[in-house]
Amino acid sequence: MLYGLFIIFQEDIYELRMILWYIVNILLFLSFLLFLLKAKKLETKSQKNVYLGYGLFSLLFGLTRLFFILSWLCGDAFEGCSDFYLILGYLIGTLATIIIIYILETYLLKTKKILTGITIIVFCIILIALFGLTSRGIALTMIYILLPVVIGAISMSYIYFIIKSTGTSRKKAIGAFGGLLLLFIGHFMNTSFFNSMFPGTPGIISPIIMSAGIIIFMITQLFIK
Repeated sequence: MLYGLFIIFQEDIYELRMILWYIVNILLFLSFLLFLLKAKKLETKSQKNVYLGYGLFSLLFGLTRLFFILSWLCGDAFEGCSDFYLILGYLIGTLATIIIIYILETYLLKTKKILTGITIIVFCIILIALFGLTSRGIALTMIYILLPVVIGAISMSYIYFIIKSTGTSRKKAIGAFGGLLLLFIGHFMNTSFFNSMFPGTPGIISPIIMSAGIIIFMITQLFIK
């Protein structure tokens, strides 16, 4: 009887986790639409490009989570199917990261594209892995090593911009920093690398953190004037 209750509990948790991930996807696609509408209303080219970049970032990250869901649904039903969707998800997620870093370095910090170059290298490694020219393990190892580095670099860049900016620009930078930080932390918590370091972490925490990050990012970038 206890075993049966445990199985039912596990199934309920799994269903709740999947629902939460669907909510993450809905928020990301909604964010894409709102940023796109915002960009169309702007006349300044730089501002328009920033919001178009935010929208494209949201769209690509939404596709990333969609491919991860497909990877879970595949399971072991088809040989190689799960790995293919997983690598494809990481590929698109890295492309989304390239976009957000490019916006940061081009329109906010106006610095050399060092971080953009690093993420492009990661993108190329994952692309090679996707076509089977190298192992999935190599690609995932590179991601697990560089993802915290990229998160740290983005954080330091935003902190620097927050210190240097004032008024509305500072408020939006704080919101973008907090939202993106939560989004990437939630994303990282969903990796096998994180789960191997912190086994037993409830699976529902990751999508909740990501959802909070998306909402903060949307509200601060769209409604702060």
